[in-house]
Amino acid sequence: MKNRWMIILIFFVIITSSLFIAFKSGDFRAFDDKNSLILNASEFSPDMSAYNFSESGLKSNSYSIEIPKESLVDLDGSHYHIIINRLSDNAHSVYFNDVLIGRNGDFQNGDSNLWNGIFRYPISSNLITDHNTLRIDTIATYRSGLSTQSVYITALDELYTTVGKIRFYGESINAMMIGFIFFSSLITMFFYLINGRADTKYLYASIATLLTGIYYSDYLVYGFIGFPYFTYKKYIIASLFIGVGFYSHVIGSYFSNKTIRWFGNITFAAILMMTIFAPDMVIFKQLYTYGYFLILINVLTWLWVSLKNIRKRFVAFIFSIGFMVIGIYGGITILMDVFGGYFQFNSPVFYISVFSSIPLLLVYEAIHEKELLLVREKDLREKEFINSMTDSLTNTWNQRYMSMIFNDRLGHYSLALIDIDNFKGVNDTYGHLAGDFIIVGISKILSSSVSEGDIICRYGGDEFVVILKDKGIDESLKIFEDLRRTIEAFQFDYDKESINVTISMGLVEEKGSHSVEYVFNCADELLYKAKANGKNEISTRFDFSGL
Repeated sequence: MKNRWMIILIFFVIITSSLFIAFKSGDFRAFDDKNSLILNASEFSPDMSAYNFSESGLKSNSYSIEIPKESLVDLDGSHYHIIINRLSDNAHSVYFNDVLIGRNGDFQNGDSNLWNGIFRYPISSNLITDHNTLRIDTIATYRSGLSTQSVYITALDELYTTVGKIRFYGESINAMMIGFIFFSSLITMFFYLINGRADTKYLYASIATLLTGIYYSDYLVYGFIGFPYFTYKKYIIASLFIGVGFYSHVIGSYFSNKTIRWFGNITFAAILMMTIFAPDMVIFKQLYTYGYFLILINVLTWLWVSLKNIRKRFVAFIFSIGFMVIGIYGGITILMDVFGGYFQFNSPVFYISVFSSIPLLLVYEAIHEKELLLVREKDLREKEFINSMTDSLTNTWNQRYMSMIFNDRLGHYSLALIDIDNFKGVNDTYGHLAGDFIIVGISKILSSSVSEGDIICRYGGDEFVVILKDKGIDESLKIFEDLRRTIEAFQFDYDKESINVTISMGLVEEKGSHSVEYVFNCADELLYKAKANGKNEISTRFDFSGL
């Protein structure tokens, strides 16, 4: 239960921190005051709101808006900056009164990836006239326009700090988290390798995590890719679909579920078909957007199987929590993407955190399970050892245990060797079962007469060895004399018969200079003396002289 609460806490931290980061990466409240001019996408001509293309080809777009001088003069400051965030196009140029003030991306072929970036372009005060025009020219392969709905012109003194914070939450943390997901993949791969490469689910988990990291690298800003953007996008999207397929094989391996593996194979086939047969970026975008539903089906299938096993296995609990939050979060994002919208709180940090945490938690679960197995094996070995050293009839230590400690020196103690008088006659008269009954009865009396740390051993058929730790001969003699009298007066009722027995014993005190075997042999000679003296007595002496 403690581990389950830990998993809940981990995912709670992931959800809250990811939503916070998503919020901060688009937190333009600092610009929403008197020192900022907000230009909504719908105010541009044509409308600059993001939209997906319906026809293929590299398209040029030009968005412009008129800005009266008064709107700029009202801003508190003389240094103006244009802030553009999450412009979906592949490249853009920014003109103020037909003067180029900034450019980013590959305008020749569109081989750049800028859509998740925030860009700042300064406007010289010398360019401002009574009537001003801001123009943003772009080229795009499948999607154009603003995802965040606004362009800002600001004169904030703390502009660099504000933009720096947004870049930190929107770009820097993304880069750090992508590094973390690669680290998670390496840890999982290392765990697979050191475990003898027998368990392929950790190999699949490592590959899946690596591929999802490649996919989420699409959230980074690349001014120039170096090869066609269409190829780049195929590479990115294929990484996601193949990664999901591998995750399906991971879940299928954990729960021996062929249906999940089948969905994983369908996902492999789907991205293969998309990659081969999509003729251009527009068709490819349409295909993989609907293909996202296949990914969502995979996730929901993972969740379904995990929930079925949630009470049986700890790993199912990890999967259940992780895939539940991914399913909800991803479902909202997919639906908004299908309908041409944009989920404001959509952040790669959320997915990266979950997909990088799950493999690490799986490794933790495996290590924890191995530790539990080791503990169980240790307990089993200890139990087997105790069983081998325990008398099955009386549940006291047996002769094997006594032999094991013969060479030990236990310090100060008293040892008594006890024998039931005339026990053969009891067996002959009442039967061996009656004899066993009496042996068990005497062992219980012995157990109730000594302290918890003392040793009781059934050494032979009707012989017991009792070691009283840290007790001298006088104290021990009193204890054993009370014991002798108790047994002498005790009636063992067996099968409607009342049986009385007595015991004899040899008692020796040891102060740490002799082995247990030597002390035992001394007690044995004293027991022989007690038997020779008429039985039902304790024979003892205070030293070993003469023995």
